[in-house]
Amino acid sequence: MLCKSVRLAWIVLGLVSLQGATAQTAQAGSNTSLIGALESNGFKQLAGMFGTLRLKDDDIPTNLNLTILAPTDQAIQDFSASMGLSLEELRAPPGLVDTLLSYHVIPGRKLTGKGLVAGGPHRTAKPLSAMSNPKDVLRFQRLANGTITVTDVQDNTAHVAGQPLMLPRANVFPVDRVLLNGDVFTNVTTLLQFHPEFSSLAALMPKAPGLAGSFRDNTFNHTLLAPTNDALAAASALVPSDEQGLTQVLQYHVIAQPGTLPDNFTQGAPLSTLLPGHNVVIRYRRVTVPARFNSSRNTSSTTATVEPEAGSPDAAANVTSTNLFSGKGTVQGINRVLLPAKAASNASETAMAGTNTNTSETAMAGTNTNTSETAMAGTNSTSTTSPGRRLLGPAAEAASMASGRQLLRYGSNRAAGYGGGNSDSGCDPTLDNGCGVPGSQNSMMWQSLQDSSEAMSSGSAVDAGDEF
Repeated sequence: MLCKSVRLAWIVLGLVSLQGATAQTAQAGSNTSLIGALESNGFKQLAGMFGTLRLKDDDIPTNLNLTILAPTDQAIQDFSASMGLSLEELRAPPGLVDTLLSYHVIPGRKLTGKGLVAGGPHRTAKPLSAMSNPKDVLRFQRLANGTITVTDVQDNTAHVAGQPLMLPRANVFPVDRVLLNGDVFTNVTTLLQFHPEFSSLAALMPKAPGLAGSFRDNTFNHTLLAPTNDALAAASALVPSDEQGLTQVLQYHVIAQPGTLPDNFTQGAPLSTLLPGHNVVIRYRRVTVPARFNSSRNTSSTTATVEPEAGSPDAAANVTSTNLFSGKGTVQGINRVLLPAKAASNASETAMAGTNTNTSETAMAGTNTNTSETAMAGTNSTSTTSPGRRLLGPAAEAASMASGRQLLRYGSNRAAGYGGGNSDSGCDPTLDNGCGVPGSQNSMMWQSLQDSSEAMSSGSAVDAGDEF
């Protein structure tokens, strides 16, 4: 990555000892773009992923150095196969690429690994994605044999696989596997088990074996609307306990097509579910947060709700965890159980006959004493929810700005609706179906780079983790 105003030939930065190998420096006269440097130095697949986001050297703030953990071409091929995707399919969705790359770029410093003691403790670093989810850390360690390892939040461990590439404003470390934060999984079952707010749904799956099978591998090619624990507890009187009834309710929570919000789901259009003949509708609301609440720029964001079909006794659900990826499919967390009209009617009669008035009224209202504020406000308690997931500002502040709905600030090629300066010129999915061609400025990576740069310009240290 180079200064945005001057194109420099590569310069020799010296030698850095790492794992007994000599660091590479880019050759003078070589391609001076980041993507060009990656491609010409053996990272063809990674360069293609950066290309998906349309990031250019000019998008990198001039005051920001980076450390890039660069999966080798073989590592990306292996990961793509584990997701059930071809390499072309892996690179195609900007939301997935954005999420992956943002977890592999550490802002504010060019790490060397020199401070890692052989056999010593893990040292941590925070990548760009940690700006929206504080739990997104990376753990580094030097083994007794000198090898440096990197462990992600899912406890997958990668090894630094060869010589680091030393660029003027970035150190690039080849790693032998793709690192995963809490937003990308190879299957739905693993995703639900990882996130504590979905533990009740994970426990229900074995009771519907016909549907659960595809959740355990990478063949799931749909969008799961995943009720939180609080949502399932509130609707327990209405959810059938028999296999057939439960399967129908779960099928109604699966939109037939995969996709991210709002890119792939048009405002107000009926969306077919896996329960034949039954649909849901997604609606968006745009929220602009003034600059005084979010650095020096206005930020436009989107909230989403999912409405059940006419005849359902339940109300719309707020989307609370956005654009989680599972193999070929996606998962959207919601704060209410959705009931199809006919199945809901049968379940309601059964529930009303077998429960007391207070329980039924609580379930019909979608609340209970402990979960009322959580379910209705579209937020989750800190004890059960992965904190900071694409939530702009503190939970209470964001709730008041967005009528209690989760904000889709990040994780999608058009969800952010970000406007440069204070122009607030981003896409509005309530009006602009499709929102045109995706660009770099709507990506989590671009936004986080600007936020990191702003923090440094203001004299604040970028919180990128422990020094080493």
